[in-house]
Amino acid sequence: MKIKALLLIFILIGMIAPVSALVKYDILLTDAEAFINGTVLLTSKSETDIWDLTFVVPDNSEIIYLKDEELITDYTLQGHVLNFKTHPDKNRFAENINIYYRDFGAINTRHFPLKIGKVKLFGFEDEFTEVTVRARDLVAGSLSLGFETNFGEVDTIRGLGKGPVNVEVTYGVQDTGKYEHYVSLTDFDLEEADTLYDMLPQLTGYDVPFSKFVVVGLDDWEYSRLVDPWSDGKYDGGGLIYLREKEENEDMLTGVVLHESVHGVNNEVLKWDMTEVTWFDEGVAKYVEYLTSEQLGLEQAEIFGFDVSYYDGLTRYTFLSRSDPDELWEYYRGDEEFMYYWNPDDEEHRTFGYAFGELVIREFVMNNGIEGLHGVYDELAKIDEEVDDVYERNRIILTALDSDFKPCYSDSRREFDVCLEDINTFVPELPVGLEVTQYLIGEEEIEEVVEQEEAEIKEAEDRPSSIVSRLIFWLANLFE
Repeated sequence: MKIKALLLIFILIGMIAPVSALVKYDILLTDAEAFINGTVLLTSKSETDIWDLTFVVPDNSEIIYLKDEELITDYTLQGHVLNFKTHPDKNRFAENINIYYRDFGAINTRHFPLKIGKVKLFGFEDEFTEVTVRARDLVAGSLSLGFETNFGEVDTIRGLGKGPVNVEVTYGVQDTGKYEHYVSLTDFDLEEADTLYDMLPQLTGYDVPFSKFVVVGLDDWEYSRLVDPWSDGKYDGGGLIYLREKEENEDMLTGVVLHESVHGVNNEVLKWDMTEVTWFDEGVAKYVEYLTSEQLGLEQAEIFGFDVSYYDGLTRYTFLSRSDPDELWEYYRGDEEFMYYWNPDDEEHRTFGYAFGELVIREFVMNNGIEGLHGVYDELAKIDEEVDDVYERNRIILTALDSDFKPCYSDSRREFDVCLEDINTFVPELPVGLEVTQYLIGEEEIEEVVEQEEAEIKEAEDRPSSIVSRLIFWLANLFE
């Protein structure tokens, strides 16, 4: 027995080589939990007797079963770390493992019958992971950076990429077909937003991979409690948009819905951005709000400009400028840099930050046209590695914009003011009929990659053992 143990240690330590893998997930999302069925196909360049493995599963998980050719009962699950060994067998170049578990913490039902599913899945770095997600009345969803999706089958999302993957989906509400781009869970009318939606892909050249957003309306108190106390809308990932339902918000509703829809588009293009800096994302979204008001013929405030007044009958209405030009002038004179790190949680600079981000985008479009902005999105969409450094994140975006991050900067106050006036009066002509990218992958492309990976694994399974390996295994069994 001891001799066999020593021989097995020799095999494991002396002969194991780097492993390649394919992980396939089939996920069923129910009203209360997620059932995850994972198949892990491993290959090695050298023959291996026992595979000692560590997987990561969500904290609130329960293993239903784990097996290779037989059930594996000797495993440890501590928090989210699952450790186990396969059954000893003849030396082999490939192993097939099946893990089936339920995730009790994956489903949020606070807006029942709408369900929000968020699942984190294990994968091997630089190795393919295929995901199939099924849920009743599935509306929208998104996968991690590097994973392209397919929404071809009803109530199903398929995705393919490399490494671990996070899945976010919204499901559980029937689409009445009232709107082309939205499933409505709000008392507000989304018709104008639905009609103007095509402005987004015209402006950016990109669109979300799913066909419709889910819009959830919350009353004033509930919105402040669940979302935040200061905004009127929020994109929450996976195709979900929240709206604050206040009667006085109705006139600005269309702009808010399209603003949040822009965040949905940018969420796909900027998946690589792990920082909390949002001046670009918010700048484009506020610019779409501005264009929406122009399309609807609505009066609106300038940015770093003058107050705008108009009369409706005998009543005079005034829109105060969103941030004062003197604020921007002093920002430049004082060599301030807080906009490099800004997001809307910065209460002190919230209004300034929104206006500044929009100014960056509007100046760029004025100088480079809508086609120029498409080029920026093309550059940002090429980034295929996560970026968590603020400096690097800003360098990437500012290089794409060819910007020094000082819109309308000048040593001359007159030139500074003229630039702001030009930007506030410039309205671009939106192009139509342009090609739009949706990060979609065809069903046949997924099948082609998976079949190729499975063929390589089958080849490894059929590879004959070396004479030395067979001898060692024979000796091990001899002294059993």
